[in-house]
Amino acid sequence: MIDPGNPFLVGHDFPSVVAALEDGLHLGVEQQESYRFVFDPAVLVYDLPRESASVVRVTGLSGGHFTIFEAGRDYDASSSRVVWRKAVGDAATAVHRPDPRTPVEVTYTYRDLPSGITDFAPGSVAGTIVRAVGREVALLYHQMNEAYRRGFLDTANGVALDSVVALLGIVRNPAQKATGTVLFTRKPGPRVIVPVGTAVEDPAGRRFLTTTAALLDEGATEGEAAVEAVEPGVAGNVGANAVTVMPTPPGGVDSVTNPAPIIGGQEPEPDDALRERARNALERAGNATMGAMEFAVRDVDGVEDVAVIDHSVDLDVPLGQVRVRYSVAAGSEERQAEIDDAVAAVVDRTRAAGVMAVPERVRLVTITGQFVLLPSEIEDVAAATTYVDTAAQAIRTLSIGEALSLRRLTSLVYQVPGLADVAEAQLNFARESARPGLPTSGEVGDLLPVHRSEQAAPGALTAVVVNGIGAEAAPGPGKLSIRLLRGTTPVGFRQVTLQVRLQVKAGLVSSPTLPPALIADVVKPIVLTGNSSGTATITGADLTGYREGEHSLDAEVTLTLAGYPGVAAATTPLNLTGVV
Repeated sequence: MIDPGNPFLVGHDFPSVVAALEDGLHLGVEQQESYRFVFDPAVLVYDLPRESASVVRVTGLSGGHFTIFEAGRDYDASSSRVVWRKAVGDAATAVHRPDPRTPVEVTYTYRDLPSGITDFAPGSVAGTIVRAVGREVALLYHQMNEAYRRGFLDTANGVALDSVVALLGIVRNPAQKATGTVLFTRKPGPRVIVPVGTAVEDPAGRRFLTTTAALLDEGATEGEAAVEAVEPGVAGNVGANAVTVMPTPPGGVDSVTNPAPIIGGQEPEPDDALRERARNALERAGNATMGAMEFAVRDVDGVEDVAVIDHSVDLDVPLGQVRVRYSVAAGSEERQAEIDDAVAAVVDRTRAAGVMAVPERVRLVTITGQFVLLPSEIEDVAAATTYVDTAAQAIRTLSIGEALSLRRLTSLVYQVPGLADVAEAQLNFARESARPGLPTSGEVGDLLPVHRSEQAAPGALTAVVVNGIGAEAAPGPGKLSIRLLRGTTPVGFRQVTLQVRLQVKAGLVSSPTLPPALIADVVKPIVLTGNSSGTATITGADLTGYREGEHSLDAEVTLTLAGYPGVAAATTPLNLTGVV
């Protein structure tokens, strides 16, 4: 980004403007004029026509050339005269004198018409007038500065930015209206036509108009029509079955809904995106730059990502060379060979003369494996598929050489309705070709390094949603064997630690018909590895509500996954012998 600065604000803020106005009123308005005389080498002192003048500069001919003479070296200036310095000893070569009988011009400033006003305190007549005028003058300088900055791509905004990018033939993308379909329903009856322009709404009042007529033939109970949001923008995007209101119901129609989401609504293109398009257009307009080469390769059909690298970024690239690294969409070997040839031709056409530009298709680091997901209390049968698609898309958007962050990938689960968390991401990677210092394959940890000539790509990704806990008594006092289940099938883990809430209840020996009483409510960590179950142990210290002789040793334990109520609980018997 190039900042053009704020030249109109330098010395023109409100306090500075007020101080200048007060100074002008008190001492007089500062004015500038010039005085000319013919230089006589025998005369070193020249009086100015005004007293209390401040010399700005002295100019003339010296050695036949126009010269701006320097105060303190060539001359001294007082409030009413200019005194030329004498050349003494070795200083003769350092002192410039005007050529004999040549004109010299002295430019100076002076103050005129002082008012004599001295009271500019806030609240005084003069102080109030000066501050009122100063505010308007400072505002004008701010407006001039804003007008100046609106002429630059990096600092213009809104309509001003539209005018700047119009010079490049670029127009801001307008807001888009959401579109979709609605279904009108009724009981069997005569033929009905729902006309174009019929209004439907969701309960929040977002209105849509039909753009096609809905035809319900005789005996038919449903008719479909295309709709468009009245107002453009993302506010018109609604989920499935959200449109249920007919402000003016058409005759013979009972209800309306939208079986699928109504989408496509977009806000006007933001300023940052418009600026980026303008910069890209400027880069494309020229050759022999790394940016121009990058955008030219991006325009090749089948190319997905591009990185132009030189020695300053990758020390493996020799000086004077650049590497044009690009990734391509999946396809046959013949198709990929066509893309390689097209990229090579574009690079050769746009490279700078004398610079070796080497096109290099990146090698893929394929990510495969399974996500173990924990559900929320909101049931959504498509949640697992949605998350896998979201994660795969996130991997696709990684740029060339960008590492894969497992934490960032798993955090996407919070955007998917019906899911609460990722219990474990059991992902593997496989490199298309070996890289020095990097493993060829293995498990994905918190961060998977990717070489500058590689790019991560999604492979076969699946997901399993845990929906229950399985538990049973294990050998040993108070021990429980715990598994997480998908249906009735145990879910395997590499290694994960979870918190399980254990609620222990036991009946009263004296009143066996009464419901069992809660004698313990604790949270225990369990570690699940491989296909083995985790173990939790209930100790005597946990049984805070147990009274020996009053409570039965035959208890039952209810297990829930702490923090995840969407996972179904389990109940199992447990004998407390040896625990208490």
